[in-house]
Amino acid sequence: MRRPVLCSTILASSLILAAVSIAQSPSPCFVFASGIRIYDKANVKPPFSATIQTTYEQKLADGNSIHGILITHEYRDTSGRIRTESSMRCVLGLDGQFHPDLRISVSDPGAGTTIWWEVNGSEKTAHIVHPPKPTAAAPLSSEQRQIRALTQASWTKNTRHESLGERTIAGFLTEGSRQITTTPAGEQGNEKPLESSEEVWIAEDTGIAILSIQEDPRSGRTTQEVTDLKLGEPDVSLFAPPVGYRVEEQ
Repeated sequence: MRRPVLCSTILASSLILAAVSIAQSPSPCFVFASGIRIYDKANVKPPFSATIQTTYEQKLADGNSIHGILITHEYRDTSGRIRTESSMRCVLGLDGQFHPDLRISVSDPGAGTTIWWEVNGSEKTAHIVHPPKPTAAAPLSSEQRQIRALTQASWTKNTRHESLGERTIAGFLTEGSRQITTTPAGEQGNEKPLESSEEVWIAEDTGIAILSIQEDPRSGRTTQEVTDLKLGEPDVSLFAPPVGYRVEEQ
């Protein structure tokens, strides 16, 4: 009769240790990773291969906290094609663990197409999308123009900008700026004004945002940093779906 008790005790201890280990390890879940921003200064578009670390941190009112880290990659070739890895959630794998649901997207401005596929999904399909050609926008009504003017005036009134000077990040000289936006009291049910900020450091010679930090008291802090940036032509095979994937036109 004692043996099951002993096994139960060992199992409970193992679960506690596993829970402690999981709690101490940043998870890739709930880290919303997207592609890096590129500011084409003087129309300079060098080819590159980049490794990006996205970190998410949020402290809750009860003293709890959430930590997440996700590593993704991005590539651009001389023809302007861009391959981006992004993730919006986690999925449960056959190993019983949660893994980031990575989506690969390749934008080809020359062909006028975007092709995307999922890495961890069960469906091995690559989807080709043909975005519609832009058309002339319909003229705004007087009411729409008034609303747009009021929106712009509100944004200008509640937003300020700061220059942060120069800083070397990952071996690249960058120029930093910060945008601070205030949500007035009562606008979104908030008793007091809320301040959110976005800090961006852009490499002066490539226009690539090497580091960006977004802070909001409602959603925490997200840091996106290019930890490794190599200039030069990436492998051409990166811009095509993996072998074995079925291509489907949309």
